[in-house]
Amino acid sequence: RLPDATEHRPVALVSLRQLARDFGAPLPGDPDAAAAATVGKIIAAQRSDGGFGLWPESPRPSPWVTAYALWGLTEAKRAKVPVPTPPVDAGVRFLRRHLESPEVESLPSRAFVLYVLAHAGSPDPGRATRLFEERQGLPMHHLDPPLVYAS
Repeated sequence: RLPDATEHRPVALVSLRQLARDFGAPLPGDPDAAAAATVGKIIAAQRSDGGFGLWPESPRPSPWVTAYALWGLTEAKRAKVPVPTPPVDAGVRFLRRHLESPEVESLPSRAFVLYVLAHAGSPDPGRATRLFEERQGLPMHHLDPPLVYAS
C-alpha cells in the first residue's frame, strides 16, 4: 500500500536527518540512502498518466493519493534528496487535469491538491481564490495552510 507506508518515510527521514545535524547526534544506518530508496519506491508506483493508485492493482489513480505522493516527493526534494523532475512534473500535470475535470472532489480535497501544487512550484491562484471564497464549506483544520500557501 502506498500512502501511509511510503509517503511519510522521506518526510520523516529528512526531518530526522536535519534534527540530528542540528544537535550533532549520530544516526544509525544511512538515512540519506533510506530516503533515496523510498523516493525510488514512490516513483516506481507512479502510473503512466502521472497519478498514483491506492494499491498497485488499483484500476484508477486517486487524486488524493497522487497529491500525497507528490507532497512526499517535493518534501524530499526540498531536503536535498535526489528527486528526478519528470515524475514530479507528471504528478503536477495529473493534478491539474483532475482540477479541470467535472469529477472534482470535496473542498478539503481541492484545498490539499492546491496546497501540494503550490508546494511543487505550480500554484493556481485563481482556483485558490475561488476555494477561499467557498471556505465556509471547509472544516476548520483546512483553512490555514492550503489556502494561505496556494494563493
